Amino acid sequence: MAGSPAAAAASSVPRGFKTAVVAMCFNDWAKLDAWVSHTREYIDEVDLHIVVSAGPEPPFSAALRAAFPASVILELEGNVGPCVAYNRGIQYALDHGAECIALIGNDVRMEAHAVRLLFSCVRHTPEVGLAGPVLLKGGAAPDVVEWAGGRIGWLRMSTRFLSAGATPESLPPGLIDVDFVPGGCNFARADIYRRVGLQDERLFMYGDEMDFDVRVTRAGYRVVVLGGARAWHEHVETRPPDPVETSGPRSAWVLWLMRIGNVHADRRTPAWIVYLVNRNRILLARWHKSPLGFLVFAAVFLAQVPLSWVIWRASHGVKEAHAVLRAAFDGFRGVGGRPSELGG
Repeated sequence: MAGSPAAAAASSVPRGFKTAVVAMCFNDWAKLDAWVSHTREYIDEVDLHIVVSAGPEPPFSAALRAAFPASVILELEGNVGPCVAYNRGIQYALDHGAECIALIGNDVRMEAHAVRLLFSCVRHTPEVGLAGPVLLKGGAAPDVVEWAGGRIGWLRMSTRFLSAGATPESLPPGLIDVDFVPGGCNFARADIYRRVGLQDERLFMYGDEMDFDVRVTRAGYRVVVLGGARAWHEHVETRPPDPVETSGPRSAWVLWLMRIGNVHADRRTPAWIVYLVNRNRILLARWHKSPLGFLVFAAVFLAQVPLSWVIWRASHGVKEAHAVLRAAFDGFRGVGGRPSELGG
């Protein structure tokens, strides 16, 4: 964006340190063309571009290599999940001398020079352990903030995105301290990964950014959003339309219960996502809360399970409702990994 704080500041940012960007995909044909276009806008500003492709079909593998001829392509067998995929890319970057590493989702478009600005932020601000941009809604006109970091509700291990719906100009251009930077776009020095470890693969996906960012914070570093750096979330929907759009409105009592139970309003939400979101809340509480805090969390969570089952059964279906029960059973036993629906 011409004339933005990111463009102005990045012009004076020196290179002289090895940077790496890690992206991952899972046969994402619908995203490929836009992803390539977005990557071309910043790829000359990084030293190492790594693409981790999970379970690629042969045609997609060939298309990916043709699209990114100068990138490192790491192919993994099967749907290993984002945590495993990102970890393989991060480890490759560490093994090949990267001093700063960014994770940039394949549906994120970075503002001009925002990549260099964020790399400079984590390099030259030692107290910052991890930084991200202000993420704007793709396709919105004028620009609208999707999130500027997030807060963790520790009682229920819930999340809240900050500044959603605001204009980017209303945010300060400097560092904004947050609890977590959502995982689609974040920047960290290599020494942070060496100190706190990589992503916890037991989560598979969902909640991984919360887990990592809490570890960064508890190691004594700041987790921040840089208000002068912007990116757009160009989400590509690959699922069929939500049946609610064609089957009429839901009854008022179902919608009311869904709001109380924090149930996803989209009827396309599959059982494996219901399972992961709920199970990982429990795992995060096990790992990061005190023994007393975990007991309080467990009491609150288990008290809500019957109501959650009713809500999911009424608003989505039996499979989704049973996923809540499975999530509780596995989470409180400390079981992680890939959901059974995905072949785990």
